[in-house]
Amino acid sequence: LAASRLRLREAQRLMRRVVEEHPNDMEALEALAIWSIHIGDLAAARDVTEQRASTGLLGGTPPANHMLFAHAPERAAELGREAVARHPDHMEIVYQTHRVLLWVGDVEGASRLAARLTLPGENEGRAAIVAMRQACAEGDPGRAEAVFRTLTLGDDDLAGHWLLLKLLGRNAEADALLERLDWPESLYSLSAWLIYPYFDVTLYPQLAAVLAAQGVERPPLAFEPYRCAAA
Repeated sequence: LAASRLRLREAQRLMRRVVEEHPNDMEALEALAIWSIHIGDLAAARDVTEQRASTGLLGGTPPANHMLFAHAPERAAELGREAVARHPDHMEIVYQTHRVLLWVGDVEGASRLAARLTLPGENEGRAAIVAMRQACAEGDPGRAEAVFRTLTLGDDDLAGHWLLLKLLGRNAEADALLERLDWPESLYSLSAWLIYPYFDVTLYPQLAAVLAAQGVERPPLAFEPYRCAAA
């Protein structure tokens, strides 16, 4: 309830209590990591992500992803590689690790994972994202744009559309997509983008005001180093 009303510091505090009582609750651990990232408490996000990774349990978004978004890409890469070694057929782990490896500059290692994620029968939308990321990392924006033109992206995939425009360096288009959410009735939906280190909350005054009222300070923006064009 606190999170849905954007009382994010309270949500973090309450979820921390849940984790203290249930240290192996994967949903609670993941939620605590997410809300810690949302309020810029990256140290807490890294700590709880380490705790979650140490359980060895599967479920939710792989820990490497939240470690990356907590501005610890090298540790995220370690977690991703370890998870892929343990669960080589778990495509969600492979998918998230692909992004992490690109972030730390392991384009060759990421390419090996991309080959598995773009095989026939794999999720087509995910395969397209992987192909575009790999193309950008390999310095081939034309290939990434060609894949993008094959996609049909509607309002039901706003997050995917935003992510891909950001990847292509089309930042003004991406940021404009979210303007419709910067209203009281949809701020909770917009707050989901706080997970991304390249989400600039200052572009959305109403959400920025909610965070400022709670004394939330976002960390400096961190853009995908493999994106097709400079931010």
